[in-house]
Amino acid sequence: MLFRSSSSGLGSLAGAASVNLISREVSTLLSGVSLSGASPASVSLSSSTSPSSLTMAGAISLSKGVAGGTTLAIPGSVALNLDGSAASATSAQVSQLTAQGLNQLGISAVDSGDAVAYAGTFGLASNPLIDPADADATTPPRTTTVDTFGASVAINDLSGSTSAALAASSLSTASTPSASPTITAPSISLNAASSGVDLITAAISAEGSKATANAQGALSATAIGGAGAGAENSTTHPISATISGSTIQPAAALNAADAATVTLTASSDERILAVTGGFDIALARVSEDVPKPRSEEHTSELQSRVDISYAVFC
Repeated sequence: MLFRSSSSGLGSLAGAASVNLISREVSTLLSGVSLSGASPASVSLSSSTSPSSLTMAGAISLSKGVAGGTTLAIPGSVALNLDGSAASATSAQVSQLTAQGLNQLGISAVDSGDAVAYAGTFGLASNPLIDPADADATTPPRTTTVDTFGASVAINDLSGSTSAALAASSLSTASTPSASPTITAPSISLNAASSGVDLITAAISAEGSKATANAQGALSATAIGGAGAGAENSTTHPISATISGSTIQPAAALNAADAATVTLTASSDERILAVTGGFDIALARVSEDVPKPRSEEHTSELQSRVDISYAVFC
C-alpha cells in the first residue's frame, strides 16, 4: 500500500501472515453405568491414534520507500503452526461406574502419531532517501527524515496429551465364592503411553532494514533503522494414568493373598528434533555529499523522471 501527501512524504507498509491450526481428539468414555450379575464381568476401554501430519507456514514481506522529505517503510511477517484451543488429546476414561461381580477392568490410551512442522518468515525494508543534489536548486532547505522498521516472527507450538483415568467408581466382586465358582480377585489395569512418536519442528526467522538519508541541502537529516526477528519451538505432551475417588472391594471370603490387583502405567517413547534460528540486521546512515553541478541536459532528464514518478504515485 502506497500513499503520498503534498508535504513531500511517502509511506510503504507490507504485511504477510500464514497460520496453520491443528487439532485432533480421540476418546473413549464409560460413565454412569451399573453392572451386576452372578457371572464375573470384564470391562475394557481403549483409545489409540497413529496419525502423521505435516504442516508448513511461510510468510515474506518487502517494503521500500523513496521520497524527497519524509519516508517510512515497515514490513511485517508472521508464520504460525499451532494446535487448536483444545490441543490434541488421546484419552480413555471410566467414571461413575458401579460394578458388582467385576473380574477385570482394562483402560488404555496410546498415542503413536508423528508430526512435522516448519515455520519460516522473511522481511526486508529498504528506504533510500532521494539525493537532494538531484532536487531543484530553488527548493528551500528542509528537514529530511527516513524511518525503517521491520519484524518477523516464526512459531511452532505442538501440544498434546495422553491419559487413562478411573474416577468416582465403586468396584467389587461377588460377596461369596458360591455366587460364582470361578470368582477371583478383581484386576484393574490403566495404561497411558506415547509410543514411537517422532516430532520435528523448525522455526526460522530473518529480518533486515536499511535507511539512508542525505543531509546536503537540508536543515537536518535523520535516518533510523530497526529490525527484529523471533523464532520459537514449543512442544508439550503430558501423559497420565490416574485413579481418583473410587473404591475397589474384593470378596470378603477371599484370602488376603487374593486382594485386588491394581496396575497403573504411564510411559513415553518419543524422539524430538527442534531447530530454531533467527537473524536480524538494521542499518542507518546519514551522508553529507557535496552537490554536483548540473547541466541543462541533466536538468531536463531529471524533469522527465519527476513527471513519470508523479504519474505513478498520484
